[in-house]
Amino acid sequence: MFWHVWDAPLITIGGGSYLSELVAIAGGKNVFDDLADPSPQVTMEEVVRRDPDYVIVGAVSAERLTANAAWNVVRAVRERRILVADTALVGRPGVRMGEAARHLRSLLEPAVPR
Repeated sequence: MFWHVWDAPLITIGGGSYLSELVAIAGGKNVFDDLADPSPQVTMEEVVRRDPDYVIVGAVSAERLTANAAWNVVRAVRERRILVADTALVGRPGVRMGEAARHLRSLLEPAVPR
């Protein structure tokens, strides 16, 4: 999966991010987990090349992504496999990380085999 953090420049989560660990705990795989930087800048071409099954976004970003035709080059966006995370819950590491992992797992459940 690709976690969309920011548009200009395009920023995602890397393997150095607690969010990448959270995705793994929830049963997913971050397509940029090989990057040590917690918040690497990437290109749209690299996102397309890595071909994520899902894109995780916050509620505001979901609307922008689906409204921007340029994002249709990403198969997951084109096929509307966009997961909207509760950014208030997952946005900061803390005592609610167990709840955050369960939240991500519930988003991923249809995609993650048991």
